[in-house]
Amino acid sequence: MSRGFLISWLRESLYRTERPERTFVATVAEHLVRSDFILDVGCGFDTATLKRLTGRRVGIDLVPQFTPAPGVHVVRADAQSLPFSDQQFEVACSRSVLEHLEDPGQMFREVARVLRPGGYFIILTPNQWDYISLAAMLIPNRWHARLVRCATGRPEERTFPTLYRANDVGTLRRLCRAAGLEVRRIDLLRQHPHYLQAHWLLYLIGVLIEQALQRPVPPLRPWIFAIFQVPPQDRGKMTVGRLVKS
Repeated sequence: MSRGFLISWLRESLYRTERPERTFVATVAEHLVRSDFILDVGCGFDTATLKRLTGRRVGIDLVPQFTPAPGVHVVRADAQSLPFSDQQFEVACSRSVLEHLEDPGQMFREVARVLRPGGYFIILTPNQWDYISLAAMLIPNRWHARLVRCATGRPEERTFPTLYRANDVGTLRRLCRAAGLEVRRIDLLRQHPHYLQAHWLLYLIGVLIEQALQRPVPPLRPWIFAIFQVPPQDRGKMTVGRLVKS
């Protein structure tokens, strides 16, 4: 059995249904209809999530350039200062963004502002109590890009500094309440040890850790998946402005 085959076999045997990104995209899609405005906060250079969705799709990020799919509108902007008028979107989503923000509470307030009453904010973010996140907090940010490139092959310019200021369930609940949002769902999700798959022995150790600790102890799992909602009671009173603020 080759080492590459061993990694593939373990991944498919143990984690076939444990795919946080698929859960995230499928859940966002469930909350959309074709006419909805959706905002992806931190969409990335390739707008990968928006490519897989319907609706009127808008993405924002601070990356210097984008390669968006047809029908996707992108804006270079800060997640903590969204360049949109109030109540523009039915759904907002964000994947692997919160861990990079200096003031995640401001992002929550901004998302709540641009969502219409009854709108949803769906996030997927690393759990700070996962061993990879704990290691990232201990290792200086200046080393992260090189380490991630060695482990996964990701180009160094696509790795950003991490702060983990909103990456536990208690903090997310607090930020949600402070922004006037309601919690609809918070889950801790499993995943194969993808950061370790460059070396079969490290991957095997990661699988053993996941099976022995993270699977039976949800607070140690690598991903937090959450759905928040703007209270819907004022739906009849909402006003619709222009998409981008003047």
